[in-house]
Amino acid sequence: MKKLRQYRIPVDKHDDFEITAFSGGKVYNYSNSHIKLVNISNQGCAFAIDKEISGQLDLTLVIKKRKFEVNARVIRTSSYYEHRGMYLVGLEYLNIDEDFSNELISYYLHSLSLSRLKALMLDMIQNEGDVAQSRDSLQLEDDNRLSFNSTILFDLFKLFQAHIKSNKIIEIFANEVKRSIEAEIFTFYIFENGMNDVSIFDFSTGKVMETLLPVVGSMATLRDTETVCMQKTAKSVRDPFYNLQFALYDKDIKNFILYPVIDKSGSIIGAVEFANKSFNDAFTDQCVFEVSIFSNVVGTTLSTEEDETIALLSKKYMSKLSKNLLIGPSDDNQYLNSFILECARNDDRILISGEYGVGKKLMAVNIHKSSERSEYGIGHINCHDIETFADVDKILDSNHSHTGLLELYSGGTIVFKDINFLNYQLGEYIFNKIKIRQDIRFLATTTESRALLSHFNETYQPLIQFFAQKEVRIPPLKERREDIIPLAKFFVIQICTQQGLSPKKLGADVCTHFMNYDWPGNISELKIAIDRLITMGQDLKTLNYKRTRIMPLIDREIDDDFYFGIELNNEMVEDKSLYENGDIEELYFYFYTESLLNEGLGPYEIPAIFNMELSEFEERLYHAHNKAIHFFGVGSDMVDQVLQRKVS
Repeated sequence: MKKLRQYRIPVDKHDDFEITAFSGGKVYNYSNSHIKLVNISNQGCAFAIDKEISGQLDLTLVIKKRKFEVNARVIRTSSYYEHRGMYLVGLEYLNIDEDFSNELISYYLHSLSLSRLKALMLDMIQNEGDVAQSRDSLQLEDDNRLSFNSTILFDLFKLFQAHIKSNKIIEIFANEVKRSIEAEIFTFYIFENGMNDVSIFDFSTGKVMETLLPVVGSMATLRDTETVCMQKTAKSVRDPFYNLQFALYDKDIKNFILYPVIDKSGSIIGAVEFANKSFNDAFTDQCVFEVSIFSNVVGTTLSTEEDETIALLSKKYMSKLSKNLLIGPSDDNQYLNSFILECARNDDRILISGEYGVGKKLMAVNIHKSSERSEYGIGHINCHDIETFADVDKILDSNHSHTGLLELYSGGTIVFKDINFLNYQLGEYIFNKIKIRQDIRFLATTTESRALLSHFNETYQPLIQFFAQKEVRIPPLKERREDIIPLAKFFVIQICTQQGLSPKKLGADVCTHFMNYDWPGNISELKIAIDRLITMGQDLKTLNYKRTRIMPLIDREIDDDFYFGIELNNEMVEDKSLYENGDIEELYFYFYTESLLNEGLGPYEIPAIFNMELSEFEERLYHAHNKAIHFFGVGSDMVDQVLQRKVS
């Protein structure tokens, strides 16, 4: 097949496209040589002229008063069969970049009316596809002929897709298929909710209609077999799927072709329907053939477009990460990013405050990576692990058997995590060790505000003042909801990449649930929810909202209408009477705690996420651990270590 750039776009005499050629001191225009542009492409153009011409030319192309100038060379000259005495001159552009040719074609296409654009595309299909449509001249089997036709159509889609919205292109081609096979109705259905429902996509608006239809009758057969379903002859359709549409929309179907739409990964994503052939005629095999080509192109185009969108989104997020910036469009996030860039230019100590899971550690890391100290590395000290002066000495100081962090990260940065958990004596001891070190930048995080810390008698205030040379608060996720979906999309891309899975997108129902949830665990909880979604839908292209068998996606889902069904000691139990809803809550609490431990949170940090005191948290975790062993026959090693530490 031709490369995309080789497709020539015909130029009509009504397209308001002028051309002037300069060669050897001569000027050729319509007045003196009847020069007329015939077609353009990314690589060159062709014009008709009343005299032979060769060599290099300087061209001026004018579209609706917009001027494009380019140097070109003649690559062929032949008699122009449409006009006696005229020559057709083919040119190749010289020394131009891709941006120039794309801008030229894009401006031309946007200058056309919708009817002219439709005619232009249909002309190209006919010109480029004549050989493929001819069964006599093309010696191909039916499957290969279909592939050949589809490749032509797909290439043309891609050509126009670079300049015109895909929805509009598909609508134009759908209407042309309707005209060609004399169908009165065209509908595109998209599978939703685990392929149990379909929605109707309107290409004219680019939106999905709100009403969902259950997958029954012919649509269920198409879904299960992934083959065409049809009633060729015109008679009353007795089918549950169409009976429902008649009741809802007064849509009376006499005959139909319902063809599956398969994306490029081989997954069925929907169906195209052409129905009610004019004059109650029967659909022919040729009609089915044309619908099959259209279905093939729609599936390939839409899936490619999705992949390209995800790829662009991934590139955007990776660019943010490479610049050590936070993801999200909120004003709060923009301020945090400006704060990172400001702090990268100085060596000030910084106190970072915020709730659990908001990204305080990431903020500290990004400040370090953006600074000149980044080449020396960054160390982290969890203040929950410091209980004695000996702990401080072991972490900070070097001796004959190990290297302390003050020596290891000399020249770099050290972050103290959750300094609000240090008592007065430990705070004073640490302050006296680090206040004289000018070779290290010190940052600290806290789950309490500076104002609140100033009223804590057990907090050593000089240490807080030492860190608070600059201060910044990271708001919780519920205060910057516009960051939720961008962060969720980023985690989808990140986790799919890490696990080697195909690109996925978030379903609208998931986005709605996420936006309506308060996220007490903030970004950490959001990432856990995305991880669960991907675990439940590894084979899905779109991640849809669904309740899980073992634990809900987010804890607000624990309620009386939770879908019971849990794998207990390898037996699936569906009977609600066998256990109480409280068991489900305890198991969710247990596995959520395990996920937080895997995220790197310590046993002293997690209780705050559940709004519990440490003793209350440990007591509940103990009972949940016993239930997990009862139901599953095995518990979490990480949770077991927390409980063993409590006992010791």
